[in-house]
Amino acid sequence: MQRGWDCLSLFAERLQDIPKENIRIVGTATLRTATNVDVFLTKANQILGYPIQVISGEEEAATIYKGVAHTSGGTGRRLVVDIGGASTELIIGEGFEPKALTSLKMGCVTWLERFFKDRQLNKANFERAIEGAKQTLAQF
Repeated sequence: MQRGWDCLSLFAERLQDIPKENIRIVGTATLRTATNVDVFLTKANQILGYPIQVISGEEEAATIYKGVAHTSGGTGRRLVVDIGGASTELIIGEGFEPKALTSLKMGCVTWLERFFKDRQLNKANFERAIEGAKQTLAQF
């Protein structure tokens, strides 16, 4: 938590010159799953001077899509995949609108802890990780 608070202190400095109405701070999968999120948020809100909204996976996916759509070229349909630490968002959209989206409890940190806890990059661990990913993605 201390590393997170230290990082937010740096962000708080950057927010000084931004109009208040242009600031929105959100928390995503890690804060959705943390068992002690209230402890973290209490201090984080004090550091930032703004409330942190913990958003749903669906809102996270929609926000990611809109960010990509507004900052990348191209028209028509697109697939956006965002792999985070605790979740992966899959979004199909057209233009600036997400059409189908989901947020999976499948991130690089969660996969590391689940399938590579021994920190060994070996065949057995990769096979288990791939099978876990296939099972998670099967419904999609």
